[in-house]
Amino acid sequence: MLEDPLEILAFDLRTDKFSIVKIPLVSGLQDRYRWIRLIKTNGLLGIVCHDLVEESNKMHIWILQDYEKRVWVRETIRFPGSWKKMGRPFPWDSGNTDKIFFSPSVLSEDLFEVPVYDMKSRCFKSIQLNLDHQFARPGAVELEEIKCYVESLTPLQNDTCI
Repeated sequence: MLEDPLEILAFDLRTDKFSIVKIPLVSGLQDRYRWIRLIKTNGLLGIVCHDLVEESNKMHIWILQDYEKRVWVRETIRFPGSWKKMGRPFPWDSGNTDKIFFSPSVLSEDLFEVPVYDMKSRCFKSIQLNLDHQFARPGAVELEEIKCYVESLTPLQNDTCI
């Protein structure tokens, strides 16, 4: 059991060994990092720190840029409007892309809006999901998770072990 909440237990598949990865600290904010979420962004581990979003309208994502040297880089997301008025969205997934999908808000019983942050252009866009009429009744659909899927044309080797 890890005793420090600012540590991640990592297992390296290349060496078959466990190690401890320290979460980066910002001076004076140790006690405010209670609410963190792990995500994958651009294929790298990211830690979302969203304790101070309501006051600052900014969210920080620490990205483990170099696993071997334990180098963390901070990405600051600035919301285009009030985070509270946007429905308090939080990151759900990014996968192997430079776009981070946030939790959706319900616009009507058959329309959802998903904020998407582009890390290259540093701006938000929004995707609207319009449900088919068969789902358009109160409580019929609830979005709980959005995941990225990238299809690969690389075949699996026949000699690989499962």
